[in-house]
Amino acid sequence: MKPYIALIAASFALSGCVNTLSSEQETQIDNMSSCDKIQGLLTSFNNEFAPLKKSRVKNKYMEVWQASYNLVGENCQISKSNNNAINYMCQQNFSEKDQAIAIYSQATSFTQSCLKNDKWKVKTDNNKNSVRTTYYLNEQSPSISIHSGKTLAKLNDVWMVSFEVGKR
Repeated sequence: MKPYIALIAASFALSGCVNTLSSEQETQIDNMSSCDKIQGLLTSFNNEFAPLKKSRVKNKYMEVWQASYNLVGENCQISKSNNNAINYMCQQNFSEKDQAIAIYSQATSFTQSCLKNDKWKVKTDNNKNSVRTTYYLNEQSPSISIHSGKTLAKLNDVWMVSFEVGKR
């Protein structure tokens, strides 16, 4: 296990359901590269992202945890539905399409560079108001999906970018 994942896992184990990190641990996470974070997500997927969970909220439909780190935006979450589907997801909204496309392009670029295994497949779906790129190995492994598109906001145009790790 990589040292940064071990650190996060140890913090989680010591704190029970709510993962509170020391300022030193927060600084260490802040200094992680995007590739370290992506590797941490892929490594912890089979353990339901346990080392990355912070505060928890539960309702009758799903459980949601704040994530220890963010890849897009600042409010990434880990969610588990009643059918046990679990995923990590971030979303950031923009008032301009160009801003959203720039962040989408940046996210797909760093993700592609982090996936060193040449067995990863890439699928991109593109239409007038939306683009989604998904990276996957096989049906058993988690996939990474990056999406940019126009939201359903009615009063003004809002564009979003999301970054998700979960089952395909």
